[in-house]
Amino acid sequence: MGQIPVVTILIALFISKETFSIVQKTVGILMESSAPLDYEAIKSDIEAMGKVRNIHLVHSWMANENTIHFEAHVDLEYMLLSEIQAVRRSIEK
Repeated sequence: MGQIPVVTILIALFISKETFSIVQKTVGILMESSAPLDYEAIKSDIEAMGKVRNIHLVHSWMANENTIHFEAHVDLEYMLLSEIQAVRRSIEK
């Protein structure tokens, strides 16, 4: 008879432990927290591309568990407007 409360408490502790990470991730998504990305690596990769001078004001947020939105300001060298789309597509990839 004394074991029933102990087993119930252990099960409750196990469920609490398992749900904590799910709740933490859910709150992060609802608050649109920043995604776990290597911002320095992304910045250096984009700055290494031709025609890119600088990247700054880098932001990211999670829309859901599988979708990350990324935004940044990219300064480009002087070029024709017709050339900008190709650079933009390269950055997006």
